[in-house]
Amino acid sequence: MRLKRLTASFGRLDKQTLELCPGLNVLEAPNEGGKSTWAAFLKVMLYGLDTKSRDKKGFLADKNRYRPWSGAPMEGVLECEIQGRELVLRRWTKGSVPMGAFSAVWTDTGEPVSGMTGDNAGSLLIGVGRDTFERSAFLRQAGLAVDQSPELEKRIAALVSSGEEGVSFSATEDRLKGWLRRRQYRNSGQIPKLEAERDSLDGILSQMEEVNRRILASQAELEELAERKKQLEGDLFVHKRLKQRKLNQEFGQAQLALEQAQEEEVRLKSELSKFGPIPPKDRLRQAQEDLAYIRTAEDNCKQAQKQLAQEEERVKALAGEIDRTGFGDLPPEEAQAQAGRDAERCRKAQQRPVLPLVLTALAPLTALILAVLTQSLAKGPLQAVLPILGCALVLAGAIVLSLRWKKEKDACGVLMSQYGAEDPEGVLRRAAQYQEQCGRLRQGEADRDRVAQASEEWRLRLEQGRADLFGFVYTFAPEVNTLIGVSAAISRALNLEDKLNGAALKRQTAQEKANFLASQGGRSFDTLEMLYEPEEPEPVTAARLDAAAGELSRVQKELAQAQGEQKVLGDPAELLARREAIEEQLAALRLDCQALEAALDGLNAANSQLQARFSPALNARASQYLDRLTGGKYGKVTLDRDFDAAAEEAGELAPRPVLALSQGTADQLYLAVRLAICSLVLPEDDLCPLVLDDALTNFDDGRLTLALDLLQELAAERQILLFTCHRREGLLLEGREGVGIQSLSTK
Repeated sequence: MRLKRLTASFGRLDKQTLELCPGLNVLEAPNEGGKSTWAAFLKVMLYGLDTKSRDKKGFLADKNRYRPWSGAPMEGVLECEIQGRELVLRRWTKGSVPMGAFSAVWTDTGEPVSGMTGDNAGSLLIGVGRDTFERSAFLRQAGLAVDQSPELEKRIAALVSSGEEGVSFSATEDRLKGWLRRRQYRNSGQIPKLEAERDSLDGILSQMEEVNRRILASQAELEELAERKKQLEGDLFVHKRLKQRKLNQEFGQAQLALEQAQEEEVRLKSELSKFGPIPPKDRLRQAQEDLAYIRTAEDNCKQAQKQLAQEEERVKALAGEIDRTGFGDLPPEEAQAQAGRDAERCRKAQQRPVLPLVLTALAPLTALILAVLTQSLAKGPLQAVLPILGCALVLAGAIVLSLRWKKEKDACGVLMSQYGAEDPEGVLRRAAQYQEQCGRLRQGEADRDRVAQASEEWRLRLEQGRADLFGFVYTFAPEVNTLIGVSAAISRALNLEDKLNGAALKRQTAQEKANFLASQGGRSFDTLEMLYEPEEPEPVTAARLDAAAGELSRVQKELAQAQGEQKVLGDPAELLARREAIEEQLAALRLDCQALEAALDGLNAANSQLQARFSPALNARASQYLDRLTGGKYGKVTLDRDFDAAAEEAGELAPRPVLALSQGTADQLYLAVRLAICSLVLPEDDLCPLVLDDALTNFDDGRLTLALDLLQELAAERQILLFTCHRREGLLLEGREGVGIQSLSTK
């Protein structure tokens, strides 16, 4: 088979085309340049896209990882040649399923390839399934190691046996282990389940025995509690009968007390009827208060009369204390006004008048003035007389005024002597004293009049109160005529009323007690049965009875619960039969397990023989390739049944496991194993292409040259696609025959 052209809308590839030549194709591109995308696209075109895979933590499903960046639908075309004929494979998105549609047609006729579908296209073209292709001809830097798969095992088995590919050791082993696991795996296997069911049945049977024991114990306890309850009920009945007898006795005593109270009430009513109709109690209480008021009024009246006499004596004393000198019988107000006028007159009279002095002083001046005037106006005797006459007139006026003032002064002296005062201020003090004495007299007369009025009021109240009180008492005690008798009559009426009310209350209380005892079941008769007081008092007996009833109820519930559990647990005979059946099934399953373990042992022995037949050929071919790749340093490869490889250096006694090798040597070892598997496992009639995606990255320059030489030789028989991120592969192979070198577009 030879690939000719790839056209892809896949991941970063947007309808890009990759032309391939026969032989060795060196495809150069930097990291993230599309190398792995073209390799993945080729595998998808051959074997289809896994659309059931889902994204996981740290893993992106191919349908999402290679979704076209351009947003266009995922699609592609693969043009190839197989057994001399060219054909075209197409895959495109159908609905929501990427690469869900498929077609394969022959290029020369345009007719579909018979029997080829999207599911089997890779198997028909390559000759092996996806697992074998990925573990042989599809090499990636991160996946050079080979692991086990049922498909690869089938292929190997076909090569070393009859050629049948329908049998796989791991698949058969897995099937046998699955059968064995189905029978004895942990808790979900048939044997553990049956053993668990058997243990559960044993537990149920044991639980049944415990439930039966509880039922018998509860029944025995019920009988004992029932007997105890019956005895306590009998004691409680005796207590009740004794209590009833005591109640009947109390009822009889209450009836007797009621009769006595009724007789007392009748007697008091009869005694009360001897007098007139007794007023209401509140009116009698009011009469008692009126009586107390009258007695208080008598005391107050006597006190008022006594105080009135005292006030009369006081008024007389005040009247005798008044000094009427100068005032006579004048009222205080008029006396005050008169004293004011007289004091002012005397005050003025005591002041010497200025005018006489002035006139005396002016007499010479007047004579002088007249002399001057007469000298100019008159001549002769008049000129001498006028000045003298004028001076005399002035002096005469001064004398007259002085005489008049003296007379007034003498009159004021007489007036002040009438007041008994020595100066005008004494007249005013005398008037003030007179007014004060008259004021005290007026106040004393007012106090006397007030006391007299109060005395009269108390007298009137006393007379009215006595009349009203005697009038009231006469209605039920006409024989009373003194206040002492009134008091006695009221007290007697109140006592009778109180006694009657007390008797009525006593009768009512006795009646209520009798009614209460009757409502409690009290009767005036009793049985004559012989009753003996139980050993324990009634409260203790009642408490023990309640406790016994509670215990009885509890045990009944426990018995019912146990019987319910017994019913739920089922029939013991059926459970025992089921347990016997389980033991038979367990015995049969254990025999099956022994047979399956024997079959696994035989299968492992057969697989060991198969590995013994296949491993030498695979180890020999891988050793040849590793010897070429390492320049003869490592000449032997060892593979175990799990495809774990080891390399043996020339001259050493023991092989080195992969973990003991450098990364480059480990990659060379895995490349040698892959090439050996390809040469032995893949079909030889039409060799399929070999795809290497950065598989030589860890090789040094020397061993890279050896690897390229080996790949060039192999490319003579099968097409090889070598994807690389370096230029050194192209430089080393440049100009060689059968080698095509191209740089991939990074757009």
